[in-house]
Amino acid sequence: MNNAFVTFQRFNDPELANATAEKLKENNIEALIENGRQFFNPNFANNAVEADIELKLKQSDFARAEKIIESLYNESIDNVDKDYYLFEFTTAELKEIISKPDEWGKFDYQLAQKLLKERGVDLSEAKISSLKEQRTKQLAEPESVSSNWIIAGYILPFIFGFPGIVFGWIIAYSKKSLPDGQKVFIYNNKARAHGRRIFRISLIVVGLTLLGKFIYGGNIYNLFHVLW
Repeated sequence: MNNAFVTFQRFNDPELANATAEKLKENNIEALIENGRQFFNPNFANNAVEADIELKLKQSDFARAEKIIESLYNESIDNVDKDYYLFEFTTAELKEIISKPDEWGKFDYQLAQKLLKERGVDLSEAKISSLKEQRTKQLAEPESVSSNWIIAGYILPFIFGFPGIVFGWIIAYSKKSLPDGQKVFIYNNKARAHGRRIFRISLIVVGLTLLGKFIYGGNIYNLFHVLW
């Protein structure tokens, strides 16, 4: 597992992603940049625009990379312009950044800590560590899939064929990376069970359709008629 490349940080800005990767490479940490956009997400209607550029590292390098980036940003947060948008954030909004660092860039995360300390908010290492653990547990919770999407998934193979295979595979087997590098299944067991069934049904339907076209020059319905 330690030799596998997993998502370390996500970016909207490709230049920033590449600059961060180069900084890590200068410190002898292997880094990969990938487009992590999931081409289908059954919960897309509930999602805002997401950072889809992934910086991937070996999990064994996570701790060292954190320190390098922290050191890099510590050099600049003291000189950030006072019109930077975080200076207008309330204490509650800054705490929100600290409690959900995965939703914010590491620069904003460190600047938020600095601003909170300046406002007299207690942010001990133990407190920050506890918040990270809580957030990791929260992110590890699997997502559900609406019944409408599940019903659509069962219908897909009989209308379009191949998309049913893709849908089923995504629901059943897709994973997400946690801040500590762990990978867990995105969807809960109930949804994944449906996904596996849809995947198998789709494989059978597509396979029979291709067989029917090859042997009978028709489609799956011709083949079913012959078999029946």
